[in-house]
Amino acid sequence: MIKNLIFLFSIFLTFNSAVVGRAIVETIPLKNGGHYEISYENDKRNGRAVFYDSKGRIIEIATYKDDLLDGTKVKFYLSGAIKEKKEYVNGKLEGLSTLYDRREQKTRVIGYHDNNKISSVSNFQNARFNFNLDRYHFKVGVFWDGLAQRHTQNTQHIIENLKFFGEKRNQFLISYYENKKIYCECTFNKGLPSGYCLIYYPSGKIMSYDTYVNGKLNGDSRIYYLSGALLADYKYKDGLPNGDFVIYDMNGKIKMNAHYKDGLLDGEVNVFYRDRTHCLKAEFSKGKLINKLKYYFPFSSQIEYLVEFSDGRIVRSRRFSQSGEENFSASY
Repeated sequence: MIKNLIFLFSIFLTFNSAVVGRAIVETIPLKNGGHYEISYENDKRNGRAVFYDSKGRIIEIATYKDDLLDGTKVKFYLSGAIKEKKEYVNGKLEGLSTLYDRREQKTRVIGYHDNNKISSVSNFQNARFNFNLDRYHFKVGVFWDGLAQRHTQNTQHIIENLKFFGEKRNQFLISYYENKKIYCECTFNKGLPSGYCLIYYPSGKIMSYDTYVNGKLNGDSRIYYLSGALLADYKYKDGLPNGDFVIYDMNGKIKMNAHYKDGLLDGEVNVFYRDRTHCLKAEFSKGKLINKLKYYFPFSSQIEYLVEFSDGRIVRSRRFSQSGEENFSASY
């Protein structure tokens, strides 16, 4: 917030004078009581353009070069919190376009390159959910890098700490919290986790349950909320995700489901808002996006982004308003 205030104060100093060097700042009143302050040089917009509402609050700041958007364009909520940031080069979207909620938390980030072409899409609107699509993934296959993988990495780290260095025997190992409650318990065979591995919350309730065969995850893996409700249910084979993956909210409603085959997404991926309307819907084959990916407006059946794929590569993207009107289209 301090940085924002400094940023806005610097704008005030810039536009407080009618003439700054050869740049002329023109004030353009609007019918709704607001006004624009635009910097001109050589009869073209050059520098910052600021839009104020009728109460003098800054609604939008943009940067121009020779009459074209060039630099960062920022929109604000009436509270002063940042609503949107977009990067432009020579009038074209280039770089990141970021949307924020009223608490300035990211809700969506879209990357652009080569004159308005979409290169990446990241959605954060479902609170703890983060789904990323970028050109790297399109080439090598998309792998869900969320809760399951973080949990797997954490579990492996715990197991490594549990093992006796150099030991190759059967063991049942337990570690504890400082409050003497069990933190983790695992069974080993010849130095490798085999059987179940349980991790607990400091309260003593189960955090997760995994099953291993010869050191690799096999079968069901489950993660639980502190309340005891099921948070996620995964299936593995030989250490790789295989089968259905499901994430639940605290009330038992599905937040996300997907299907894996040999460690890669294969089949439909569905992400839901809390009212069970779709947030995202996509289809994969061997880790590559196929057919169409759809992003929906929050708590609505109306599509906001529609991205078409062929062999894991974007071939067309479209954006719609909440009324269903198309306001952006690009082919690749």
